[in-house]
Amino acid sequence: MKRYINKEERMKQYLNKEERMKQYLNKEERMKQYLNKEERMKQYLNKEERMKQYLNKEERMKRYLNKEERMKQYLNKEERMKQYLNKEERMKRYINKEERMKQYLNKEERMKQYLNKEERMKRYINKEERMKRYINKEERMKQYLNKEERQYINKEERMKRYINTEERMKRYLKGKRISIKRSE
Repeated sequence: MKRYINKEERMKQYLNKEERMKQYLNKEERMKQYLNKEERMKQYLNKEERMKQYLNKEERMKRYLNKEERMKQYLNKEERMKQYLNKEERMKRYINKEERMKQYLNKEERMKQYLNKEERMKRYINKEERMKRYINKEERMKQYLNKEERQYINKEERMKRYINTEERMKRYLKGKRISIKRSE
């Protein structure tokens, strides 16, 4: 009987051992599941990490693109600056051209004034020349008048002389008559 009881007891113990073994296996299984869970967690974390890295990579790419964009904008700004400077340069050249044009026009104006001055000088010389001719004409006129005057005076003188001659002749003749009468 004791043996049977002992056998029963051992059987229980065996079952308990089996139970424990199951529990142990269950524990092992749970441990595996836990490890699997840990593994999945790691994988998840790795996935998260990769996602972060991907996002970081995306961020860097954006920054790079932003940098590229800024570089383009900078180059565009440089280009605009060059164009502005070129525009400034062209403006300076245009202003210089305008200035030269003004100087040329001023030179033209001075040339016209000089030519006008020359023209006026010619007119003045012509006026002087005409004045000289007029003076010469006046002088000739005076000389002519003087000549006429002299001729007139000479004529008058001759006339007087003629009258005087006539007078003397009359006197002479009168004197002759008197003497003829006396002689008669």
